[in-house]
Amino acid sequence: MNKIKCFSLAVSALFALAFVFSCSKTEEQPELPVEDNSSSSAGNATASNPVSAYGALKACKINGIGYICGSDFYDSIPVQVRGVSLGWSNTGWESAIFFNDITINAMVDHWKAEIIRVPLGAGDNGSYLFSAQRASNKDRVITAIEAAIAKDVYVIIDWHSHAAHTSNQKELAKEFFSEMAQTYGHLDNVIFEIYNEPVCSDGASSCGSAQRTTWAEIKSYAEEIISVIREHSQNLILVGTPNWDQNVNAVLTSPGPLEDGNVAYVFHFYAATHSLNSYSSRINSVRDAGYPIFVTEYGTVASNGNGTHNEPSSDAWMDYLNTNIISYCAWHVNYKNEASAFFVPAFRPTADAEWANTSYMNASGEYIYNNLVSWHDSATWRTGNIPQLPSNASNPPASGSGNYCYYGACSNWAADEWSCVGGGGCYRMPTDDNCISGTLVESCPLDARAPSAPAGYY
Repeated sequence: MNKIKCFSLAVSALFALAFVFSCSKTEEQPELPVEDNSSSSAGNATASNPVSAYGALKACKINGIGYICGSDFYDSIPVQVRGVSLGWSNTGWESAIFFNDITINAMVDHWKAEIIRVPLGAGDNGSYLFSAQRASNKDRVITAIEAAIAKDVYVIIDWHSHAAHTSNQKELAKEFFSEMAQTYGHLDNVIFEIYNEPVCSDGASSCGSAQRTTWAEIKSYAEEIISVIREHSQNLILVGTPNWDQNVNAVLTSPGPLEDGNVAYVFHFYAATHSLNSYSSRINSVRDAGYPIFVTEYGTVASNGNGTHNEPSSDAWMDYLNTNIISYCAWHVNYKNEASAFFVPAFRPTADAEWANTSYMNASGEYIYNNLVSWHDSATWRTGNIPQLPSNASNPPASGSGNYCYYGACSNWAADEWSCVGGGGCYRMPTDDNCISGTLVESCPLDARAPSAPAGYY
């Protein structure tokens, strides 16, 4: 997200100082699931915390669809974890004061987060890229990582950059992930996110579509970073995708997906900017090809961090992600004057009761808080209730115009003018007024039929 950054006012700085000092239906078995090489034997039907139940998370494939599974008991079972993201770790930024055990404890105890994303700021003033701020940024990140581990929740170690593939950042990223993998890579809690949001090939913060970072550039960078991590850890790795993590389907284009078997591809959305109808087919195409998706950042507002909380769009996204067992983290723990910040500026982080007091939350924060809290009691790791896989079972074949057929392998909808039976027929795509006689759309097999088409299809 192209977020507007600002330094804290003097009064905020004094408060931050005080705050810092206060902390010292049986489905098929998966096809070729990734081998669990973690050193832990965690994995139980139920437990007091998610990591003790699920064990190390990993990429898996069930009925040809990409998911995230757990280990041991959950080795063949897709799991979903829901949580939050901290903000940028940059020295002097409002978000930096939240990298401590008070925040992590509150997010787990009050907000019921199952996963915490910990971004190492690698861009803009005060970031890890500047040698003078390198140690302080890393110290903050380590504090948050270890606090999450202590709470037995998952933690994403995130290289929070829009230009990680550039030469000046890549070497720093290698050093950082080598250290993190050596230190924490044996723990089931830990997940590595190696590239936040790729934007421009030259590392600029904005550019035209022709200058966007390509999948080939991202893949080349990812292969180098993954190699460094794999020297010390076999844990799940999350890989960013082009155009602020929205063109996730680019991983299916040349030069193809990564060869490493324990990776998931990252998708980000902001509900007031990105509608489900516009992006779900991209996600579906990757998952249908057998590769899992992880939403490491989402918001209920606009992509610039402001605007109005869009509840209908947010609800549509939540229904989709929950139905398809896709994990997600909400952006972000902060009290700055920004709509995507969970809390209003009057919020006091040292006042424990205010963490769960919705009067101190923005509309977005309250929505995310309610989503996490309402999920807690029914979470699989607490109940042992295995999530039901979404089904594309066909309805009885229908004839006549106005029927819409779903081709799951290609994630496309099309109107069949005569019949929804596979083979033959005349199919119409939303951008093509001509019927394609005698062939299925993109030569994909028929999976299901719906009574009406999604928006934009006829």
